[in-house]
Amino acid sequence: MMLICEFCHFTFKSDREGRKYCCRPHADRARRRRVTLRCQVCGKAFEVKRSEAKHQRFCGRSCQGRSKRKGKRPTKEQLQHLIERQTTEQVGGMFDVSAALIRKWAKEYGLHSPRAKVVDIEDARKEARHRCKR
Repeated sequence: MMLICEFCHFTFKSDREGRKYCCRPHADRARRRRVTLRCQVCGKAFEVKRSEAKHQRFCGRSCQGRSKRKGKRPTKEQLQHLIERQTTEQVGGMFDVSAALIRKWAKEYGLHSPRAKVVDIEDARKEARHRCKR
């Protein structure tokens, strides 16, 4: 007898009349109670159990963490412009974040504050050795 799989719609032969699926994996997957959702941060599709669908909003922890950010991060050019004219504390106040976070963003962008003293490591070592000899 020829039947049609309810999962993949493939025609298959069976000697039993009550079969709904062509193979065991299709029967297992059809029995699963999973729902496909879209992440609220990145828009990626992901699957969760139907019982968790009410509470799940993100595809993973990284998107969940991004959703908790207080404000928008400035672009590299914006941040460079701001830290040239103001202290990191003042810039942090503008974005409602700490001065340490502003310094972290600047470091990630490869920016240096003109107020920060740039020290050559070799010069610092020579000076330290010189001080120790006294």
